[in-house]
Amino acid sequence: MPLITHLTTASAVVLTLLCLALPTYQWSQLPSDLIVKWLAGAAALSLGVLKITFVPLSIQSFEQQRLLPGLCLLLAALVALTLSISATGDLLHSTMATRHQQTLANNQTFRNVQAGLNGLDQQINQLHRLIESDINAGYRQRAYERQSGLMALHEKRDAQVKTLNQWSSETTHTATFGKPITVIGLNGPVVIQATTGVAMALHLGCVLAVLAVTAWRPKPLNSSEFKPQPAPKLKPETNAKPLNPSEFKPQPTPKLKPET
Repeated sequence: MPLITHLTTASAVVLTLLCLALPTYQWSQLPSDLIVKWLAGAAALSLGVLKITFVPLSIQSFEQQRLLPGLCLLLAALVALTLSISATGDLLHSTMATRHQQTLANNQTFRNVQAGLNGLDQQINQLHRLIESDINAGYRQRAYERQSGLMALHEKRDAQVKTLNQWSSETTHTATFGKPITVIGLNGPVVIQATTGVAMALHLGCVLAVLAVTAWRPKPLNSSEFKPQPAPKLKPETNAKPLNPSEFKPQPTPKLKPET
């Protein structure tokens, strides 16, 4: 077998294992008891197997002019493929979000900004209580003066939140799978989440690799090609010399001389 065949086969095996393991792990992480988790993982594994096997079977059905079974197999494969892509995308997205939160939690600048924001929230809540007390006590002028201070705190808080969100967004976009993917569609550009795009590439690559491997299968033997052929008929020679019986008379045995 050529090198490209070995490489494609190895890629198909690796992609198949990944495309079976990732959705199975994601479905098995449902917040439920152990039995439901096992059932969900088994369902994801079964859908992954059907996604891989139904596409070659549907193509084979179309080649055999069995349109209805081929169409049913293709639709089932598309449904299983969609579910597998969704599960893999969710797993990648949750993994990236968890990693991003851990990075932010370990960053000193982020923690300082977060602490300052919490302090502003406490000041705003305290000032709200003071204004309410002044209004209830009849000190409307003092409540009005404190209202201007409250507005200043809100503006400061909004600026802090904007800065924090901008910094977090820049950190996310520079991470792996952070930038969204723009695809040109029929109705204009469509923005796809990076993790979803990676999941689509992974599962579609798996299906195509399996199709490439199955396309190199040997051609099935046709029994009609190996039927015994009739023996050719021999034509008699027209210029053959007729047999002469005298030529086949027995010859006399030679006499042996005695030894002297």
